Amino acid sequence: MDYKSPLSGDVSQVIDPFSFWAKVFNPQTGFININNVKSSDSDMELKIIREVASYGKQIGYISDLMEVIVENLPIDTAKLDETSRLALEKFKDMYQKINRIKEMARKPTPTYVKSLIEEIDALKNTDEKSYKEIVGMLRKAFK
Repeated sequence: MDYKSPLSGDVSQVIDPFSFWAKVFNPQTGFININNVKSSDSDMELKIIREVASYGKQIGYISDLMEVIVENLPIDTAKLDETSRLALEKFKDMYQKINRIKEMARKPTPTYVKSLIEEIDALKNTDEKSYKEIVGMLRKAFK
């Protein structure tokens, strides 16, 4: 963080009461504060976050790519050691949970509803009890 003496140059100040009070009780107001972590180039990190993608988006893109790799490359889990097998299971579990949360936040569009109908229909063969429960809920909701 640069320090400038009074009347020595550019001055910028963010007036944000939340940030002020949050810093009183907790010096970290965000998940990652670039100016508060050791970085070889915090200005570049900030530019990347503002102009390209937030850390969350970056992690999301990497996770999507990992899912493509995991699902499309032949992985013989029997040949993996316990640590590697557990890492693979944790990744798959995390990825599914994140996607469930994203799906729940999705606004209903015709494409989304069509996809949802296909998923519910597929339950007939894999989980008939859930299929009947969901169909019953939909019938009751749309009487």
